[in-house]
Amino acid sequence: METNEHNIIFDHAIDLEKIAVSGQCFRWKKLGDGCFGIPSAGAYTRARQINPFVIAITNTRYTTYWENYFDRAGQLYNKALSQAEKMDQAGDQFIKKVLGAAAQEVVVLNQELWEIMVSFMISQNNNIPRIKKTIDAMCEYFGERRTAVNGDEYTTFPDPEKLTDLKALRGLQGLGYYRGKYIATLAQNVVSGKVNLIKLAAMDYADARTYLKSIYGIGDKVADCICLYGLGHKESFPIDTWIRKVVTDEYGGKFPVENYAGTAGIVQQWIFYYIQTRGREHAGKI
Repeated sequence: METNEHNIIFDHAIDLEKIAVSGQCFRWKKLGDGCFGIPSAGAYTRARQINPFVIAITNTRYTTYWENYFDRAGQLYNKALSQAEKMDQAGDQFIKKVLGAAAQEVVVLNQELWEIMVSFMISQNNNIPRIKKTIDAMCEYFGERRTAVNGDEYTTFPDPEKLTDLKALRGLQGLGYYRGKYIATLAQNVVSGKVNLIKLAAMDYADARTYLKSIYGIGDKVADCICLYGLGHKESFPIDTWIRKVVTDEYGGKFPVENYAGTAGIVQQWIFYYIQTRGREHAGKI
């Protein structure tokens, strides 16, 4: 059994507890002693907080993968913080509240593209607890049960070939007819090559967004979530119900993305974390 750990060191603050509730990852499991069990791309690690700038991971044979997963080399977080602080100083009272909650300790994870595509199809008109239950059920039924080198058991996210049967998908808890149809059709098209994930991964943000919106069941919000969480396009600014309310109530219907060149998606993640955890208490309009 593996007991070694690898420390991932960041040049900006990071907080696993905040990332876990930031609405971008649905399969993290909180374990004892501040650890999280994290399956991704068929692999698994335990991650725990050492200090605000260091996390430790197990599964040290795949350190490169996990460093990329946590966006260790990300160069945009300090830029995003500087931009947000500038807006705070210019009088943006909402951003002041976001920074006051230290939401900037949330990083945007680099997750496996296929899992993100399916997960955010499931997220449509849904809430986070139900999304998690549905994805867990999907992994239990269609994924593989494995034992990590440290002894933890986990399930893999099912490959496209496992999700092509609409009849089988309909039986999953919380999936529903239209989400099941979207997923089965997507899986069929990935298997046939009609939807090319390798080609998609090589596109820039504008082309990727256009390509994604041509896929049955993917609209603006889901396309932007896939671009941000599955393709690493940090300029992508997904607008769901909560973000739309902030944009309407705090920014007169238009968020100033031009003030966050290249980092709008990072700032969106900070805002989403804030409104999910503190916004309803500290911002009366939300």
